[in-house]
Amino acid sequence: WIGWMGTIVYTSVILFILYMNCSEDACIVNYHALRFCCTAWTTVCAISIALPRSFPGERLYRYPAKWIMSCAEEYFGLQTVFEDEDAIRGSDKAIIFAMEPHDMLPFSVFAFSPYLKRVPGKEASALMSSAVFALPFIKQVYTWVGGNPVDKKTFLSRLGNNLAVSFVPGGVQEVTMMDPNKPDEILLFLKKRKGFVKIALQTGSPVVPVFNFGLIGCYKYFLPQGKLMSKFARLIGFLPVIFWGRFGIPMGLPNPNVQTLVFGEVIQVPKEEQPTQESIDKHHALFVDEMEKLFERHKEQYGYSDRTLRIV
Repeated sequence: WIGWMGTIVYTSVILFILYMNCSEDACIVNYHALRFCCTAWTTVCAISIALPRSFPGERLYRYPAKWIMSCAEEYFGLQTVFEDEDAIRGSDKAIIFAMEPHDMLPFSVFAFSPYLKRVPGKEASALMSSAVFALPFIKQVYTWVGGNPVDKKTFLSRLGNNLAVSFVPGGVQEVTMMDPNKPDEILLFLKKRKGFVKIALQTGSPVVPVFNFGLIGCYKYFLPQGKLMSKFARLIGFLPVIFWGRFGIPMGLPNPNVQTLVFGEVIQVPKEEQPTQESIDKHHALFVDEMEKLFERHKEQYGYSDRTLRIV
């Protein structure tokens, strides 16, 4: 389901190039067949964008969703490790799972899909960039497997219904700050990410730090850098970057590195209707500290002993 993004781009670009360089008198392929393909492709994409992202309804999409998730689970050899599984399972409040790092694409959030039943406790949903839900076909597929837009409305709606959420607090900003000259450094953009802590306080939702060992290296990349590019990335919700994975195919399948998600200790958060800045800062500091300790406790076991964590 990850490689489909590249398929959509390639199909659109190839058809566009062929169409712009063809006329009825001179064309390397049948001109009328090409026009039909371009029209059909554009129409299908437009229909997908117009349709609700939950189309055609859970009764029908749950079957392909289960198959997609089981294939992903097998492809990446998914492992989930819990430091305190009983605390997560026994929580009477929906939990906010804050996962790091983001890297090129944080596709490992698929581990939170309800179809895999990997995470105990309340049913979880992976929250991701709203830009994903503006793409034809992708918007439906990501919804099928349990994805939702990462915005305040979705946070409050799910937590208010006692449903857990997972997301990557560092976001696309981490991608803009990646330094190819420092391959052993893992950068987490967390010091200014306090919005989710405020929501946790408003709802009384516990927070669990999650670190993914295995995500880094799934894609190689060429990264345009600079302040202007960073602002543009935040504006559109993702960074225009060239990346490639298995078989060297740009925007294709990632390398099948084993994905190991380690769930840290549950950070209990009191419910405060109007959280003070002091309270937000205090609980945010607890989260950042626990994320760093989580990495240090497990880095040798999962092959990251030569890597250092830098939190900015």
